[in-house]
Amino acid sequence: MIVHEVGLEAERYTAGVPKTRTKEKGTARGELIHGRLSAICLSLPGATETFSWGHPNYRAGGKAFATLESFKGVLSIAVRASEPERELLLDDPRFFPTPYSGGRGWVSLKIEGRIPWTLVRQLCVRAHALATQERKPSQRKRSERG
Repeated sequence: MIVHEVGLEAERYTAGVPKTRTKEKGTARGELIHGRLSAICLSLPGATETFSWGHPNYRAGGKAFATLESFKGVLSIAVRASEPERELLLDDPRFFPTPYSGGRGWVSLKIEGRIPWTLVRQLCVRAHALATQERKPSQRKRSERG
């Protein structure tokens, strides 16, 4: 478990883990959001948490499936999504295309006000399933060869 140092200008993690940059950095709310998202994601089979690009990322099967990040000052949870699910979610004003990945099957949920944790859990479970079922073309060829 990562131990947080509270009260610093930027949210820092001990044990040499990089700083995260979020709208709510260094706040108790930011700590709780990160902790709750970590608990959800890390409860899924084979899931790991890494820190890159200044924020936590959750991976399984060698692929990212969720991340906690800030975009234009808005804290959000980005998840991998199928195209039909992405289209449906983008009709909801709480969601927006994930920057840099939005055209490739990701969608972000704005974290404002009360957080719909049941929805977050459902999104993470589906995103995890997508990450673990997708295989690289080289992996597909090897398994097809028998």
